[in-house]
Amino acid sequence: MKKINTSKDNIRFVNICLDNGVDFLVMGGTAVFFYGCRKGKGLNDLDLMPSTSPENAARLMTALKQAGVSTNKFTVEELQQPKQRVCLKPPNYNYDVDILMPWAEWLYAEFRGRSEIARIGPAAVRVLSKCDLIITKECAVNDLESDAVMCPDKAGMLKAKAEKHREDLTCLRRTEGSTLVRVNGKS
Repeated sequence: MKKINTSKDNIRFVNICLDNGVDFLVMGGTAVFFYGCRKGKGLNDLDLMPSTSPENAARLMTALKQAGVSTNKFTVEELQQPKQRVCLKPPNYNYDVDILMPWAEWLYAEFRGRSEIARIGPAAVRVLSKCDLIITKECAVNDLESDAVMCPDKAGMLKAKAEKHREDLTCLRRTEGSTLVRVNGKS
């Protein structure tokens, strides 16, 4: 089983989530690293996509509280809504974790069914499949490019983020075995 290196604080957060039965997938740059498209020994930034079922959202809220996260800025109901984001970053937290709720058009159960298994610290975790990672990265690029048009004062930063996603996409597509599957009519 392939190991994903991240900070001790992020490993602690993952273990708290798993101890509370939170169902999530590793995605983003950490998943890109898992598939060999980023170099180095590991990443401090960890992106997690949880299931948005009511039961899982309640377990996630419990885990967040146990991890010392101030939960007065969001509700269990908001943890069930598409495209919500909970950012656990310095200086407010020792973690470097983004919790990203799936978009409405993404079927979490299907993503989970196609996921790979890896290890973070002592725990087995699920990583978004390469094909599904490509889909999420494509959606992120489209969103960032649209936001750059709508927010000209932030266009430079948004375009730079979109470019990083495009670099990831180029690598993911050229690595062996990156055949695409159709998800909700999109490939």
